[in-house]
Amino acid sequence: MANGQDQTLIAKAKPFIAVLFLQVTYVIMNIITKAAMNNGLSNYVFVVYRHATAFIVTSEKMNAIMYLLCIATPLSL
Repeated sequence: MANGQDQTLIAKAKPFIAVLFLQVTYVIMNIITKAAMNNGLSNYVFVVYRHATAFIVTSEKMNAIMYLLCIATPLSL
């Protein structure tokens, strides 16, 4: 295959890889949830932990994105 064809193959595979990653993450989250509930963790406590973890992960990604945007685009004219 030529280099251009490789690029299009990779570009075509990106959505499938993203969906696969999300499905694997969903399975892992269900396994962790089941194990935590079987060990007696309260539903309310687990929801708080899950939301705190999501906030930390999301805020780190947003900080990285905002940092890259601030470097790429100056704030003054």
